[in-house]
Amino acid sequence: MNLVGREGELSVLNSALEEALSGRTQTATVTGESGVGKTFLYGVL
Repeated sequence: MNLVGREGELSVLNSALEEALSGRTQTATVTGESGVGKTFLYGVL
């Protein structure tokens, strides 16, 4: 599985993760139907 067409979403999540790791509070919610790749996305991060 790959994240074709999801570069924007991945960029937003990566930015939020970087902010959180630098001590700034961040919240991100990933939602979607079963089988759309939510768990895969977490693995990419």
